Amino acid sequence: MDSKLKLLEQVILSKKELIKDYKLIGFFGSCLKGKYFDIDLVTISQNKIHNLLRKEIKKELLKHNLKTIFFKSVKKQPVSKKKNEILIHDLHYSSLKNLIKKEWKDIINEIRMSCKVIYGSKGNIKEVKSLDEEFIEILLKWIKEIKNKYEYDKFKRYLIKSFLKIRTNHPSLKKMYKLLKGRNWKVSIKKIRIFLLENLNSSNIT
Repeated sequence: MDSKLKLLEQVILSKKELIKDYKLIGFFGSCLKGKYFDIDLVTISQNKIHNLLRKEIKKELLKHNLKTIFFKSVKKQPVSKKKNEILIHDLHYSSLKNLIKKEWKDIINEIRMSCKVIYGSKGNIKEVKSLDEEFIEILLKWIKEIKNKYEYDKFKRYLIKSFLKIRTNHPSLKKMYKLLKGRNWKVSIKKIRIFLLENLNSSNIT
């Protein structure tokens, strides 16, 4: 396990009084494979308890000269980071019901399949069906919010990072990867939008 990830795990597990009421604490995604940009941390607990844990994480990691940056969604993910920074994608849910209601179905399945649990259990997380049209609508809504290259780069980073999963879960969208390689982000986003709309129309017809 990567040294920063191992350190984060040790810090979390050392806060026994805070984590005793958590239903789940774990990591998933690229951070488990060694090379990563941010750490995907999934937690289920009361919001006020999690706020306290985040404060403790920041305080403890600062002792190791690491500045902790939490962000709620990939849309708010920083595009770059400094060497002494640790970026944590804070996938926090107040309950299992909140997870099912709030999260993308692809993410729920990913948590269920590959989450490395360090406290609690993921046993109650059931597989959910992820439909192409639902995923396309999520991406189209995201595209509407993109106003500049900085925001596009976050969108692009997510699609590239998740390409293997997208190709597996939504094979009709695998050609989208090629559309990300254009030099002009405005042209690329326009082509991706057209491609998604065509696939959405096709899926609705069938």
